[in-house]
Amino acid sequence: ADTLRPELLVTDLHLGTEDCSNFLDKLRASNFNAPAIVLTGSADGPALTELELRFGVGVLQKPIDRDSLACAVSRLAGTSLPVV
Repeated sequence: ADTLRPELLVTDLHLGTEDCSNFLDKLRASNFNAPAIVLTGSADGPALTELELRFGVGVLQKPIDRDSLACAVSRLAGTSLPVV
C-alpha cells in the first residue's frame, strides 16, 4: 500500500505529553526526513538552538504571521513561494 509522506512538517514545541525532541527522533528513525518547522511560545534559547542544530529544523516564535511562515517554508523547501 502507498504511504502518504508529507513534504514538510509543521509542529508545535509542546505536544501534550510528548517531547518535541523525542517526536523528531522517532520520525527520523522511521526515515522521515522532510524539512520541519517548530512553532513555539518558549523563550528557552538554548533548547531552541539545540533543536535547530540537532534536527535542522526551522523554529518560529508565536505568534506567527503568514509572511514569517511563508518565508520559513520557502527557506526549508529551497524555493520561493508566494504569500497568498
